[in-house]
Amino acid sequence: MQNVSKNFGGKEVVNEVSLDVEAGEVVGFLGTNGAGKTTLFKLLCGLDTPSSGAISICGNNGGTSKARMHVGYCSQQDALWDSLSTREHLMIYAGLRGFNDGQVMMVVDRLIAHVGLGGKVADRPSAELSGGNRRKLSMAIALVGSPSVILLDEPTAGMDPTSQRPIWELIGKITATKDRAVILTSHNMEEAEAVCSRVVFLSRGKVQCVGTTNDISAWYSPQCHVCVECRFAIDGGGGEEVRELASKVAYESPNSCLRL
Repeated sequence: MQNVSKNFGGKEVVNEVSLDVEAGEVVGFLGTNGAGKTTLFKLLCGLDTPSSGAISICGNNGGTSKARMHVGYCSQQDALWDSLSTREHLMIYAGLRGFNDGQVMMVVDRLIAHVGLGGKVADRPSAELSGGNRRKLSMAIALVGSPSVILLDEPTAGMDPTSQRPIWELIGKITATKDRAVILTSHNMEEAEAVCSRVVFLSRGKVQCVGTTNDISAWYSPQCHVCVECRFAIDGGGGEEVRELASKVAYESPNSCLRL
């Protein structure tokens, strides 16, 4: 994305967003409602076009059919047919992706195993699946055809902590081979810390900061600085006292940084 902006009725919803995402990365867009996350996803999916700027996906202009072939999308709401099973959903989407009859079952079986929906679950109507398994099915649909870019819109929204962890583990599996990238939106910093290699904070459509979760925590966490004036010089025999002080500081505050 290079200087991507989107205007609606004179209001700038996305404001000059620039970002490169590499294969193997999990990049999370965090922000409150109205920050521009959903609009940005529509632009990446090709469902809308930027007012200015450019989007490139695997060397193809965003919004073109060639670009969309490289994208898998999992919406915030599970778009499933209640009466169809996991297997039947994946068979339909594999056909839409262009796999022939001889390839479909192989693709479906591999995806079912990959997302952990094997056994009786694979042939159970989606209406009877748990919330976590419905989410896994939605993610499996996004993986049909092995797209290079996976877009996950609020992948664990509304889930309890116990149900969230398997989804986080699945996201890790998706990028384990380092041949695809995941871009997700979230309100949850804990989720970002669990799965994201980088985090992008959006506010009013503009990027406020980009970095690892450790970088973000270091920039925005409450910090205090304590200066200690020593009455002895390190080169004058005070080295032992300084080492003792450093040891006490490290014990009392393990995450502190002591500078001499």
